[in-house]
Amino acid sequence: MEGGTALSPRPANPELARRAVETVAAIVEERGPGAVTVVEVAKRVGYTAAAIYRYFDSRDVLLDRTIDYGVKRLADAIDVEALAAETDPVRRLRMLAHFYVSWGAANPGMYRLIFEHPVPVRPTEETRKKRQGALRNLEAEFRRGSDDGRLRGVESPPAEAMLLWSSLHGIVSLTVSGRLFGPQPKRGMAAQRAGELAEALIDHLEPYWKGETS
Repeated sequence: MEGGTALSPRPANPELARRAVETVAAIVEERGPGAVTVVEVAKRVGYTAAAIYRYFDSRDVLLDRTIDYGVKRLADAIDVEALAAETDPVRRLRMLAHFYVSWGAANPGMYRLIFEHPVPVRPTEETRKKRQGALRNLEAEFRRGSDDGRLRGVESPPAEAMLLWSSLHGIVSLTVSGRLFGPQPKRGMAAQRAGELAEALIDHLEPYWKGETS
């Protein structure tokens, strides 16, 4: 019992699964993925651990579902309308890079869960593809620019996408670990500075992508 309210032995409605995942996301941002326990999640949503296990077979499955939730949040952070209105391939790549880096720096706990924390649950092929959405979006932009001749220097869109994707994740990983801007930078400042690094990276690569290097 907490605050005078008796805990229900089973979920009262199907919203429990959603609330549990959102609670995990909150804990992840507060204290990191390693701090998540089913008991803590149950306590916060006002149910027993047994009720949580009715929806999730294990803590790992609960974390795995939270990864899906985080991936959707990352996808939702992309301003689709602004991206659709832009026709220049490099500017579109800049926009995607900014969305990814800014979101990761502003949501360090969820970033770690999605990209760094080992969760021993084998995802389905469909789930795996969804989780590679950032990489696939970059590859699509490189392929489009290469096909229409505006990115003449891009010979292999998959390779260029992987290179940029890996570099962007390097920026975010160093930011959220505190190795780039200090151990506890303000999130807004960290996101801004990480975004500036991403901009500088693309400034450096743009002539190569356009085939303007000698």
